Amino acid sequence: MKIKKCDIKEAEKFYNDYILFDFPKPEVKPFKTIKSLMERGLYIVLSFEEDNNLKAYAFLCYNSKKDYLLLDYYAVLKQYRGTGIGKKIFKILTNEFKNVKGIIVEAENPMFSKDNEDDIIRKRRISFYEKCGLYDTGVRENVFEVSYVVLFKEIKGKAAQDDILSELEDIYKLLVRQPYYDLLVKFYI
Repeated sequence: MKIKKCDIKEAEKFYNDYILFDFPKPEVKPFKTIKSLMERGLYIVLSFEEDNNLKAYAFLCYNSKKDYLLLDYYAVLKQYRGTGIGKKIFKILTNEFKNVKGIIVEAENPMFSKDNEDDIIRKRRISFYEKCGLYDTGVRENVFEVSYVVLFKEIKGKAAQDDILSELEDIYKLLVRQPYYDLLVKFYI
């Protein structure tokens, strides 16, 4: 598996070709936010290729101290889903970031599913991350009217719930400008 750190131009191509189609519109932030954070060294876009074929991509945002990461977007290309490659790539991804305390992941909260099909998808997503070694932190968030369960992958030891909450607040203050942060970003324990 070949991992490539993308430059801004490549990141924008992934954004336009994949993010806009793989994620619900309310979850997709403007590319200018990603670009600004990349220019400041706080955002990383990775591609994962095997046999010269793109298999998956990941967009990650550091907190201001660069000791936690938020997995902002992670997707395996549709034709490779259900093959086990997502778990394999997630393990490779976590091995790339031995310098951070851990990786924070948001998954849509099943309590707010629109219907049975949506509930199954949300629960399957959480189950996938749990199989990758993440655990439910008990932190909940509502970001731009989308409710999430917050999961965590320990890399350099355990993190307290308050630490994860504090780091998420720090990351979102980088991602969302005022007054939108105060209006549209809420955390709960």
